[in-house]
Amino acid sequence: YLAEGTERVDDEYILFSFKIDVPDDLKMQLPVGLAYSILLNTITVSFETSNFWKNTKITLIKNSDVYSEKITAKNVSNISHFEIHQDYIQNQQPISLEKTTLLPKEKRIKLSGTHHGNDMLKVLSDKLVYSEYVIEIINSIDNCPTCKNFIKECFPNGQIDIVLISSDAGYALRVQTTGTNMRETKHIAEIIKLKFS
Repeated sequence: YLAEGTERVDDEYILFSFKIDVPDDLKMQLPVGLAYSILLNTITVSFETSNFWKNTKITLIKNSDVYSEKITAKNVSNISHFEIHQDYIQNQQPISLEKTTLLPKEKRIKLSGTHHGNDMLKVLSDKLVYSEYVIEIINSIDNCPTCKNFIKECFPNGQIDIVLISSDAGYALRVQTTGTNMRETKHIAEIIKLKFS
């Protein structure tokens, strides 16, 4: 089944020929569904009628008179395959960022020890807590004098490592945000970078 409005994809399908890249018993099959799934940037669903269809990626050869390339279809033939394609599936959804209900003064700021860079990190922390996506400043972390980026690293649990690149010592801290996966955390990191770097 193809929804209306796929005329561009229909035209591309007609311009090229598609073949499954091995095995021999499938070479002669016309992979219409696989080809369309690639052209529509989506996932195919197949039945496990042979070991071949248990693959989560299936390679096709896309040919024209002047051009040939190998392309890969994402395939699902059992429920566990959805987990394999989880990152792809999440990336197809619109990002909906959760905002914290905490007021800036309610957000915890923790900076370890008597580190002489803590005064600079405190100034940054006092600004960061005004972000609607920041829950708390978890702690200061090891300096990164070689870091050139304000955002050092993002984690799937919503944590972000931030470096004061204006300091020669590269003072750094870890922030807990409302991000619930890597995609959301990276998006929040970009917002924080634009606003506070």
